[in-house]
Amino acid sequence: DGDMRLAMLASHGPLVLAQMFDYVHADKRLAGGHLVGGVSAAAPAGAMTAHGYLANHAGLAQARHAGNIGVLPDADGTLRRLSMLTAYQGRVYPSLSLALLQCCGANSATPPALRSVERIPYARHWDAYEVVKAADLLAGHMPPGMARDRLVLIGSSSLSIGDRIATPLGASSPGLLVHASMLGSLLDRQQGLAPQPMPGKT
Repeated sequence: DGDMRLAMLASHGPLVLAQMFDYVHADKRLAGGHLVGGVSAAAPAGAMTAHGYLANHAGLAQARHAGNIGVLPDADGTLRRLSMLTAYQGRVYPSLSLALLQCCGANSATPPALRSVERIPYARHWDAYEVVKAADLLAGHMPPGMARDRLVLIGSSSLSIGDRIATPLGASSPGLLVHASMLGSLLDRQQGLAPQPMPGKT
């Protein structure tokens, strides 16, 4: 019943699923699960091309929105940039932060100008984000109204699934908060609270 409810929410509600594109393993192409979302289009200038993907199971194949959580760190292992648009087999897919903004952001606000690859601002320390642990949420300890009128990211930062990334804020940062940082930047720019990026390379 829970799986069916999640599938219905993904099909009809303001819900964005995560799926991951792989930019590295050209010789071992991943193809797990059912890709959703994306638009049929030529790759935009500067867009990263994926070699494979890991997506969700068939029960969520009718989802309306999905965002890419795949990343490609710099040569020193630190993640400084995020692919906002990914090209894969004739379709273009948005990042998780961009998909959230397109699906559930304020319709009256002007969308921010974007490059295909954006520098992650890391403008706020991780402590600036309000976090609720899964156990507290399931136990009903989440403060009433905490999620109202907000974009909420739900995910895991478990060491067992490798969801730890080296960033300028730390050698082992939660992958989920990287996407939260990018989403915060997009919201700030959309509402005129942050300068638009300078022209040139990211």
